[in-house]
Amino acid sequence: MGLTDYKNLSATESQQLTLNAISAIQATKNGTAGSGWTELTASQLGYGLSASGTDTTFLSEDTSTVADSGAHVLVKRDASGAIVDIALVFDEGNSPQDRYDIENNFIADTLLTPDPTFEPTYVTNAYSNLLTTLADFMSLEGLAASDLLVTGFSLGGAAAMNLAQVLTRRWAMPLWMPIL
Repeated sequence: MGLTDYKNLSATESQQLTLNAISAIQATKNGTAGSGWTELTASQLGYGLSASGTDTTFLSEDTSTVADSGAHVLVKRDASGAIVDIALVFDEGNSPQDRYDIENNFIADTLLTPDPTFEPTYVTNAYSNLLTTLADFMSLEGLAASDLLVTGFSLGGAAAMNLAQVLTRRWAMPLWMPIL
Protein backbone atom coordinates (compact mmCIF):
# COMPACT_ATOMS: atom_id res chain seq x y z
CA MET A 1 0.00 0.00 0.00
CA GLY A 2 1.43 3.34 -1.05
CA LEU A 3 1.45 6.50 1.02
CA THR A 4 -1.37 8.09 -1.00
CA ASP A 5 -3.52 4.97 -1.53
CA TYR A 6 -7.17 5.78 -0.96
CA LYS A 7 -10.18 3.49 -0.60
CA ASN A 8 -10.65 1.22 -3.63
CA LEU A 9 -8.60 3.30 -6.04
CA SER A 10 -5.43 2.09 -7.69
CA ALA A 11 -2.13 3.57 -6.58
CA THR A 12 -2.09 5.79 -9.68
CA GLU A 13 -5.68 6.96 -9.16
CA SER A 14 -4.99 7.63 -5.46
CA GLN A 15 -1.90 9.64 -6.31
CA GLN A 16 -3.84 11.70 -8.89
CA LEU A 17 -6.61 12.37 -6.37
CA THR A 18 -4.08 13.55 -3.79
CA LEU A 19 -2.29 15.76 -6.34
CA ASN A 20 -5.65 17.26 -7.36
CA ALA A 21 -6.39 18.06 -3.71
CA ILE A 22 -2.98 19.66 -3.22
CA SER A 23 -3.29 21.71 -6.41
CA ALA A 24 -6.78 22.89 -5.41
CA ILE A 25 -5.48 24.04 -2.02
CA GLN A 26 -2.52 25.79 -3.65
CA ALA A 27 -4.88 27.52 -6.09
CA THR A 28 -6.87 29.00 -3.20
CA LYS A 29 -3.68 30.21 -1.51
CA ASN A 30 -1.54 31.31 -4.46
CA GLY A 31 -4.02 32.05 -7.23
CA THR A 32 -5.33 29.85 -10.00
CA ALA A 33 -3.00 30.96 -12.82
CA GLY A 34 -1.43 27.92 -14.44
CA SER A 35 -3.13 25.45 -12.09
CA GLY A 36 -5.99 24.47 -14.36
CA TRP A 37 -8.44 25.40 -11.59
CA THR A 38 -10.89 28.31 -11.75
CA GLU A 39 -12.65 29.56 -8.63
CA LEU A 40 -16.40 29.85 -9.00
CA THR A 41 -17.85 33.18 -7.96
CA ALA A 42 -20.89 33.53 -5.73
CA SER A 43 -22.97 34.60 -8.74
CA GLN A 44 -21.80 31.64 -10.87
CA LEU A 45 -22.73 29.31 -8.05
CA GLY A 46 -25.95 31.11 -7.19
CA TYR A 47 -24.85 31.72 -3.60
CA GLY A 48 -25.18 34.99 -1.75
CA LEU A 49 -22.61 35.02 1.06
CA SER A 50 -19.02 35.87 0.18
CA ALA A 51 -16.25 37.77 1.91
CA SER A 52 -15.96 41.50 1.56
CA GLY A 53 -13.68 42.33 -1.36
CA THR A 54 -13.93 38.88 -2.93
CA ASP A 55 -16.62 36.97 -4.73
CA THR A 56 -14.87 33.59 -4.39
CA THR A 57 -14.37 33.12 -0.62
CA PHE A 58 -17.56 31.92 1.04
CA LEU A 59 -18.06 32.76 4.71
CA SER A 60 -19.79 31.12 7.64
CA GLU A 61 -23.58 31.33 7.52
CA ASP A 62 -23.91 31.21 11.32
CA THR A 63 -21.32 33.48 12.90
CA SER A 64 -22.73 32.84 16.38
CA THR A 65 -21.33 29.28 16.26
CA VAL A 66 -18.59 29.49 13.61
CA ALA A 67 -16.81 32.82 13.72
CA ASP A 68 -13.78 32.22 11.52
CA SER A 69 -14.12 30.20 8.36
CA GLY A 70 -13.82 30.30 4.62
CA ALA A 71 -14.53 27.97 1.73
CA HIS A 72 -13.87 27.97 -2.02
CA VAL A 73 -15.41 26.06 -4.92
CA LEU A 74 -13.06 25.37 -7.82
CA VAL A 75 -13.58 23.71 -11.18
CA LYS A 76 -11.48 22.42 -14.06
CA ARG A 77 -13.09 22.47 -17.49
CA ASP A 78 -12.28 20.66 -20.71
CA ALA A 79 -11.92 22.38 -24.09
CA SER A 80 -15.71 22.34 -24.61
CA GLY A 81 -16.32 24.04 -21.24
CA ALA A 82 -17.65 20.95 -19.45
CA ILE A 83 -16.56 20.52 -15.83
CA VAL A 84 -14.09 17.66 -15.49
CA ASP A 85 -13.09 18.26 -11.84
CA ILE A 86 -14.83 20.09 -9.00
CA ALA A 87 -13.43 20.77 -5.54
CA LEU A 88 -14.64 22.24 -2.27
CA VAL A 89 -11.70 23.62 -0.28
CA PHE A 90 -12.04 24.70 3.34
CA ASP A 91 -9.60 27.36 4.55
CA GLU A 92 -7.40 27.36 7.60
CA GLY A 93 -8.40 29.51 10.51
CA ASN A 94 -6.42 32.64 11.15
CA SER A 95 -7.76 34.30 14.27
CA PRO A 96 -8.18 33.83 18.01
CA GLN A 97 -11.75 32.77 17.21
CA ASP A 98 -10.41 29.40 16.01
CA ARG A 99 -10.33 28.07 19.59
CA TYR A 100 -13.97 29.09 20.04
CA ASP A 101 -14.91 27.42 16.75
CA ILE A 102 -13.11 24.20 17.72
CA GLU A 103 -14.55 24.07 21.24
CA ASN A 104 -18.10 24.70 20.08
CA ASN A 105 -18.14 22.62 16.92
CA PHE A 106 -15.64 19.77 17.18
CA ILE A 107 -15.41 18.69 20.81
CA ALA A 108 -18.09 17.98 23.42
CA ASP A 109 -16.48 20.13 26.11
CA THR A 110 -13.33 22.07 26.83
CA LEU A 111 -11.93 19.26 29.00
CA LEU A 112 -11.74 17.02 25.92
CA THR A 113 -13.85 14.35 27.65
CA PRO A 114 -14.79 11.67 25.13
CA ASP A 115 -18.51 11.67 24.35
CA PRO A 116 -19.59 9.09 21.76
CA THR A 117 -22.97 10.81 21.30
CA PHE A 118 -21.45 14.19 20.36
CA GLU A 119 -21.68 15.00 16.66
CA PRO A 120 -19.41 17.79 15.41
CA THR A 121 -21.48 20.54 13.81
CA TYR A 122 -18.89 22.84 12.23
CA VAL A 123 -19.81 22.22 8.59
CA THR A 124 -23.57 22.19 9.13
CA ASN A 125 -23.38 25.41 11.18
CA ALA A 126 -21.05 27.16 8.78
CA TYR A 127 -22.07 25.92 5.33
CA SER A 128 -25.53 24.30 5.18
CA ASN A 129 -26.77 26.65 2.46
CA LEU A 130 -23.49 26.54 0.54
CA LEU A 131 -23.63 22.74 0.48
CA THR A 132 -27.23 22.80 -0.77
CA THR A 133 -26.36 25.41 -3.41
CA LEU A 134 -23.31 23.40 -4.48
CA ALA A 135 -25.40 20.21 -4.76
CA ASP A 136 -27.92 22.06 -6.94
CA PHE A 137 -25.13 23.49 -9.12
CA MET A 138 -23.56 20.05 -9.54
CA SER A 139 -26.91 18.53 -10.47
CA LEU A 140 -27.44 21.19 -13.16
CA GLU A 141 -23.95 20.43 -14.49
CA GLY A 142 -24.67 16.68 -14.60
CA LEU A 143 -22.22 15.90 -11.78
CA ALA A 144 -22.72 13.33 -9.02
CA ALA A 145 -21.79 13.74 -5.35
CA SER A 146 -18.94 11.30 -5.94
CA ASP A 147 -17.43 13.79 -8.44
CA LEU A 148 -16.80 16.31 -5.66
CA LEU A 149 -13.32 16.45 -4.19
CA VAL A 150 -13.45 17.84 -0.65
CA THR A 151 -10.28 18.96 1.06
CA GLY A 152 -8.93 21.54 3.44
CA PHE A 153 -5.92 22.52 5.45
CA SER A 154 -5.45 23.18 9.16
CA LEU A 155 -8.89 24.03 10.58
CA GLY A 156 -10.21 23.45 7.05
CA GLY A 157 -8.91 19.87 7.18
CA ALA A 158 -11.03 19.37 10.28
CA ALA A 159 -13.99 20.87 8.40
CA ALA A 160 -13.47 18.41 5.52
CA MET A 161 -13.34 15.52 7.99
CA ASN A 162 -16.49 16.85 9.67
CA LEU A 163 -18.31 16.87 6.33
CA ALA A 164 -17.32 13.23 5.86
CA GLN A 165 -18.70 12.45 9.34
CA VAL A 166 -21.96 14.25 8.68
CA LEU A 167 -22.51 12.57 5.32
CA THR A 168 -21.64 9.13 6.67
CA ARG A 169 -23.76 9.43 9.84
CA ARG A 170 -26.80 11.16 8.42
CA TRP A 171 -27.02 9.90 4.87
CA ALA A 172 -24.58 6.98 4.63
CA MET A 173 -23.01 8.82 1.68
CA PRO A 174 -19.20 8.88 1.73
CA LEU A 175 -17.34 11.21 -0.64
CA TRP A 176 -13.87 10.89 -2.14
CA MET A 177 -12.02 12.94 0.42
CA PRO A 178 -8.29 13.10 0.69
CA ILE A 179 -7.74 15.28 3.73
CA LEU A 180 -4.46 17.15 3.59
